[in-house]
Amino acid sequence: MNIEPFVSERDRDAVRRIWSEVGWTELDNPNRVAATDAIIDTDKGFVIRQNGEAECAVFTAPGDMDYLGQRLPLGGISAVTTSRVGRKQGYALALTAHAVAQDAAGGAIVENLGMFEQGYYDQLGFGSGNYAHWIRFDPQRLRVPGADRIPVRLTMNDLDEIHAARLARRRAHGSVSFHSPNQTKQRMLIAPNPFVLGYRDGANGELPHFIWAYAEAVEYGPYTVMFYAFQTAEQFLELGAIGSHERGIR
Repeated sequence: MNIEPFVSERDRDAVRRIWSEVGWTELDNPNRVAATDAIIDTDKGFVIRQNGEAECAVFTAPGDMDYLGQRLPLGGISAVTTSRVGRKQGYALALTAHAVAQDAAGGAIVENLGMFEQGYYDQLGFGSGNYAHWIRFDPQRLRVPGADRIPVRLTMNDLDEIHAARLARRRAHGSVSFHSPNQTKQRMLIAPNPFVLGYRDGANGELPHFIWAYAEAVEYGPYTVMFYAFQTAEQFLELGAIGSHERGIR
């Protein structure tokens, strides 16, 4: 098999098709296509082609991981996709191994990915990380003291500020930040009916804390919080006030 760097002018349409075949995008949905492009236009990519067309693609994104307060250079596998005609040929494993080696050669000392099947990526040395805990509650039951300020509405026009707030957020052991704002852009585009609310502080109106959520059904919910950022406990409580009974989502 011949592994080649991703070339946007040559491989973009093929990678969009692959993402459509695996159910990661809909080619007739502009936001979903833009979310795909946010990854493939900025991350480092590699492809395997058959009959002159890409049939497997892997992309990685630079970032860092907090390890006991130390920031370790990280390579993040942001996408591994194989088309219907490219499967069962070992393409995904070989291409992912190549991408990991390239990240290591570029200075990354840790690599991560979102695992879809435990066991498959064990072959490359990946192990399971911590479990993600999803908590559901009725906003009517939420009580947050000091809900005095009204949040500001943020849009895609505020992408750079939103991403900067994510990079500057309060970090803990094991947390990961990806450096490109397109990683944030992709997450903002991919969900239905998204919205961002936050608070500006300081003389220059900096954005230190915000909450990003979406809802399949806007009128009835439920609302899902996909990511948020804060630097202090007080800011965290203020974000909670957005959804409290006294103010915010009802």
